[in-house]
Amino acid sequence: MFRWDVSRKIRRDQVDSLSPEEHHFLNPFDDDFLVLLGEPERYMNHSCANNTRVERFTDVAIRDILPGEEITSDYRSGGVAIDFVCRCGAPNCCNA
Repeated sequence: MFRWDVSRKIRRDQVDSLSPEEHHFLNPFDDDFLVLLGEPERYMNHSCANNTRVERFTDVAIRDILPGEEITSDYRSGGVAIDFVCRCGAPNCCNA
């Protein structure tokens, strides 16, 4: 289990003040705020065959993760609409 640092909250109406790079690391917090993810959570990659899920801003393993295996999450989980094109290549890929 890994708890995210949610201390960098950005009001939704202030997103334009962020750099283009920082826009890639925003995650919904509530109706009014987004969280600017820090390290290491900002580097969690997406996979349709994910091995973790997010529960209350905590990455929780949903199966055994083998030594050397990448830790991944499904960006589409949690009822949050995130606009991205999946290229994970998993057998159950949403774009397969």
